[in-house]
Amino acid sequence: MLARIGDIYIMNNMFMLSRQTGALSRQTPAAARNDGVSDLLAGEVVRNIKALDKFIGADGFACCGRITLADCALVPGLFLVGNVLPAVGVETPIPAIANVAAYWTAIEKNEHAGRVLFELHRGLEERREMIRSGALERFKAEAAAAHKAADAQN
Repeated sequence: MLARIGDIYIMNNMFMLSRQTGALSRQTPAAARNDGVSDLLAGEVVRNIKALDKFIGADGFACCGRITLADCALVPGLFLVGNVLPAVGVETPIPAIANVAAYWTAIEKNEHAGRVLFELHRGLEERREMIRSGALERFKAEAAAAHKAADAQN
């Protein structure tokens, strides 16, 4: 159930919000687009984290007293919450939701989750640099041209 909350109710909404607002390409916070979709997605994330708070473990892990698939689903989702919401001008709800805040503080110190978080931060910075330099647009254009060429051969 915890992995499902992480995958469907947090990650999915965070990806949609990021795509809607371009949040992962921003270095500095900016107000979310003033539209119902962004407001709805941000509100759903906050609501879903409050639901997660009722189920999450109190021992530094999502459940079972050790790293499980639930942690594997929650760590990237909460990473996105901490990086996407502020990028669209919405304060992250994690510190204000007691059990999730305690979990997040503990799991960030876990050696395995820490390595994942390090790579997520590194990847985010690489993406932002690719956007700033124009490399991402060039990559997309090259990929589109290759797909068009492949379709023409078929």
